[in-house]
Amino acid sequence: MKKLQKNLTEAGILRKNAEELLSKRQLDVISPYSESDAIKLSHELAVHEIELEIQNQELIEAKHNLENAVEKYTGLYDFAPTGYLTLSRESEILQLNLYVANYLGKDRRHLTKSLFSSFVSNDTKQIFNDFLLDIYEYKEKQSCEVTIYNKDGLPLFVYLVGIFNESSKYADISLVDITDRKQAEENLRNALDKLTIANKELEQAFRLNDDKDLFISALAHDLRNPFSVLFGYTELLLGDIHTLSISEIEHLVGEIYDSSHNTYNLLEDLLKWSRLKTGKFPFEPKKISFKNICDEIVKILSPGATTKNILFICSASKDINVIADVDMLKAILRNLVSNAIKFTNTNGKIKLSAEKVNQEILFSVSDNGVGIEQERLRKLFDISQLNSTVGTANEKGSGFGLLLCKEFVDKQGGKIWVESEIGKGSTFYFTIPTTTSRTIKNNASSSEELNLITNLKILVADDNPALRFLLGNLLKGYSKEILYAENGEEAIEVYKNNSDINLVFLDFNMPKCNGYQVARQIREFNTDVIIIVQTADSYSDVIQTAAKEWINDFFFKPYDKSFLNKLILKYFSKKE
Repeated sequence: MKKLQKNLTEAGILRKNAEELLSKRQLDVISPYSESDAIKLSHELAVHEIELEIQNQELIEAKHNLENAVEKYTGLYDFAPTGYLTLSRESEILQLNLYVANYLGKDRRHLTKSLFSSFVSNDTKQIFNDFLLDIYEYKEKQSCEVTIYNKDGLPLFVYLVGIFNESSKYADISLVDITDRKQAEENLRNALDKLTIANKELEQAFRLNDDKDLFISALAHDLRNPFSVLFGYTELLLGDIHTLSISEIEHLVGEIYDSSHNTYNLLEDLLKWSRLKTGKFPFEPKKISFKNICDEIVKILSPGATTKNILFICSASKDINVIADVDMLKAILRNLVSNAIKFTNTNGKIKLSAEKVNQEILFSVSDNGVGIEQERLRKLFDISQLNSTVGTANEKGSGFGLLLCKEFVDKQGGKIWVESEIGKGSTFYFTIPTTTSRTIKNNASSSEELNLITNLKILVADDNPALRFLLGNLLKGYSKEILYAENGEEAIEVYKNNSDINLVFLDFNMPKCNGYQVARQIREFNTDVIIIVQTADSYSDVIQTAAKEWINDFFFKPYDKSFLNKLILKYFSKKE
């Protein structure tokens, strides 16, 4: 620029000299120059003319270079692969390149003088405002990530870098699209989340497999003793019954009964635990009176407590209600009270209580028994440490009941723990939240409705005569007639001759035809009859897959009265 100014100054001087020479030339008419002076003057003019031509050419080249530079700058600015714009303190767009215009999906003329903040999403607008304010406030480079919306309303993620321009006194901003990067990050997060879930499921599978191995080992150990008692005492009865006195026979029968009862309770807990682990245990919270549950548990377990002259105390007002699964709550209390009886000496006391604490019901079962060593307290709810301790009257157990208690408490969103002191007794605590997102059922109305169902015609098919008899007796209250079959073919024949049968119970494993084969043939005659399969195999995948095709429902042996009640209500409700 200085060179151009210098050239223009020199051109002015040349012009002035040329004017002076012209004036003298005119005066020479009066006073003519000598010939040598004329030659000299002509030479000087020619030199200055050449100088002017040179200066003019340089000026033209400088102008051309300037135009090229402006053109190159404009090309670089407009067609850069990055957005550039200049913003005022209020975010008014003063200048922008084509990239930004195309990115926003609007003509550049319409974008100039508009507010860039109007394109920024509400959730990132404050971030942008702080970014722009910092540029003007600190005059240093700033950056941020915001979301903007194009003309189609689609969200786009951009990275902005801004710096204060000392010359223009405005903020120059560069804009980089990071939408693909953000999407890749989101995809990566989703993939990591899925991987985390898969790892947890894998860990759970390994843990379940380990738990299963540990449990099978403990179960085999705990079943061996009661079965040894059963085999030994029955062998005595079979071989020496004619030589034994009545009191000796009564003693042996009592021992057989106790051993059978304990074994049955263990199998019941096993079935519940396995069904819970495989997601097949129904969770149906209801509004329950703790006083009623407490009275029921005391009544059931009184025989065992009476032999040791143990006093039961149930401390809870009638207005203490809990929203819980009744079967789970009964199982928890039954196991805890059974344990208390086991480890309480003769003439001891066991107290059951419940109270509302904040948003939970706090339950406790305490005794003044022998207590538990601190070392064992940490292992009571750990399946890997499963073991049994002989009670004060040499009662046997598996140690599995406490594990089941923890599973049932966890299922209902509560916690369980124990406090104990050697020689002074133990107190087991557990909590259940007072609210639940599950549907709450009314016990009273269900019971009243169940009492109205008494006119069903039922078919019971099972190859085990004892189980046929037991199931028939459980169903008598709902029936006007019960028919029996001991195999699959007989069940089909009975149904053909009694097409008015309302309800069919089929054992899965029967000779000649299994339960599903019978159900399939019955469906050829009647598509409306209720068919329910019973099985002892709680792990059978066949049950789950085939149940939807030919049968209405299934349940697991041994028979559960409350579950049968639910099935009857489910399919023969008077309110439907």
